[in-house]
Amino acid sequence: MSTKKAIGGALGAIIVLVVAQILAQLVANLFVLVKVPEGICNIIAGIIYVGFAFVLLKLFSQKMLKIKIDNLGMPRFSIKVKWIIIGILLPVTIKAVYLFFFPGKYVSSGMNRNQIFSTLSAGIFLQA
Repeated sequence: MSTKKAIGGALGAIIVLVVAQILAQLVANLFVLVKVPEGICNIIAGIIYVGFAFVLLKLFSQKMLKIKIDNLGMPRFSIKVKWIIIGILLPVTIKAVYLFFFPGKYVSSGMNRNQIFSTLSAGIFLQA
C-alpha cells in the first residue's frame, strides 16, 4: 500500500467513524421523541454506533480502498464478553483511582438519579 493510500485511508476511516457516531446519535434521538429515558438512549446510541461503524468501515475498505476488511485487522463482527467487561471496568477503575489515590474533597454534583444514569450511560456506552 502506498503512503498516500495509507494516509488517505486513515483519514477516511476517521471521517467514517465521525459519520457513524453522528448517525447513531440521530437515530437514538428519535427514541427521545417517544419519551425513552436519556440514559437508555445513550445505551442505544452506543450499540447503534458499533454497528454503523463496522458496516461503514467495511464498505469504505471494500469500495474506496479496494481492500478486504480482514486485511485491515477487522475480522468478522463478533461480540466478546471479555471486551464488554473491560469497557465497563476501565472508567470504573479510573474513577476509583481518582477517589482513592488523589487528595481532595469529594463534592456531590446535586444531580438526580436520572441525570446520574444519563451521565454514566454516556460515559460507559459512548466513550468506553
